[in-house]
Amino acid sequence: MKGPFGLAEGWDPANVLTAINEALLTGVCITDRTGCFVSVSKGWCDIYGVEPDDVLGRHFTLVVPEPYRETATRMHDDFIEGGVEIPAEWQVRRPDGRPVWIRVGAARFHDRDGAPFKVTTVEDITARKVAEQALADSHARLEKLNRDKDRLFSIIGHDLRGPFNPILGYVDLMETLGESLTVPQALDYAGRIQEAAGHALALLDNLLEWSRLHVDARTANPKVQPLQPLVTDVARTMGSVADRKGIRVAVDIAPSLSARTDANMLTTVLRNLMSNALKFTPEGGSITLRGGTDGASVGLHVIDTGVGMAQESLDRILATGEAVSTPGTSNEPGTGLGLRVCREMLDRLGGRLTGRSVPGEGTTITVRLPHPDDAPGP
Repeated sequence: MKGPFGLAEGWDPANVLTAINEALLTGVCITDRTGCFVSVSKGWCDIYGVEPDDVLGRHFTLVVPEPYRETATRMHDDFIEGGVEIPAEWQVRRPDGRPVWIRVGAARFHDRDGAPFKVTTVEDITARKVAEQALADSHARLEKLNRDKDRLFSIIGHDLRGPFNPILGYVDLMETLGESLTVPQALDYAGRIQEAAGHALALLDNLLEWSRLHVDARTANPKVQPLQPLVTDVARTMGSVADRKGIRVAVDIAPSLSARTDANMLTTVLRNLMSNALKFTPEGGSITLRGGTDGASVGLHVIDTGVGMAQESLDRILATGEAVSTPGTSNEPGTGLGLRVCREMLDRLGGRLTGRSVPGEGTTITVRLPHPDDAPGP
C-alpha cells in the first residue's frame, strides 16, 4: 500500500524529509521572499561552519562576504521576481577562518498562498579547486622549465661557443707567425685571449649558478656580513677588465656597514652588476661602488658613467628579468643571463634590484638587502 508522496503506508512525510535533509552532503537552504533563512540542512551548516540557530530567521547575506552582499541581494530579489539564476562558483570564509570554495544552484517555488521562495543547493568543491590550482601551478612550472631549457641550450649552443672563436683564432695566428711574432703583438694577442677566456668563464659560472638555482641545489645561507671587504674584493677581481678599458673604479663603503646576506650569492650578484657596468661604460669613464642604509634596508649602489638607457626600459628589465643581449661599448658580447641570476638570487636573500638611468649619462643599479637587525640569526 502506498500513502501520500509515494511513501509506504504509515510513513510520515515530515520524518522522511528530515532524514533526507540530514543525510545529504550537498547543502540545502530555503529563503523566503525577503531573503531570510527559513530552513537549513545539516550539510549546509557543515559547509558554512554554523549551527541552524545562528542563521534561521536572519538575512542570507549573513554568510556572504561583505564586498558581494549588495550584488547577492540584488540577484536574489531578481530571481524571486521571476529571473533566472545561473549556477556559480565562489569562495566563502567560515567563522573559523577557513576558506571554502562552493558551487551554488537555485530553484524557485511557491507556497500554498502563492508567495515565492528560493531553494538553494550548495556543494563544497574546495578539493576540486585545490586540485585544479595544483594542476595549473604544475603546468606553469613545466612551461617555465621548457622555456629555461630552450634558453639554456641556446646559450650553450651559441653564446658559450662564441668566446672560443677568438681564443682559437689568436692561438692559431701566434702559431702561424712563430718566431716572427713581435713582443707587442704577443702581448696584444695574449690580452685578447685572456679577455675572451674571461668572458667564457663568467658565462659558464652564470650557467652553473642558474642551473643550481633551478634544481634547488643552491640554498641561501644568510648571515650578518660586513660589506666593505666583500665589495672591495669584487672590485679587485674585476680590476683587470677595468684597466684594459681605462675605467676608474672606486669603492665608497664605510667599514661599519653590514647586511644580512649570503656572501657567495652577493658576490655573484655584484660581479654580474659590475660586469654590466664595465661593458656599457666607455674608455675614460668611471664606476663607483657605494653603500649606505635608509634604516629599513641596506643599499649597495653600482654607479657608472656609461651609455645609459631609457628609464622605462630599465624598469621593465628589472621587473621582468627580461633577457637582453646587447654588445658593449667595446663590442663585448652578452646574453642577459647575468641579470636573471641576480634577480633569482636576491629573491632567495629577501632582497631586490632597483635602478635609474639617463641616456648618455649613466646608470645606477641598487641592490637592496635586509637590514642586519631585521631578523634573528648569527
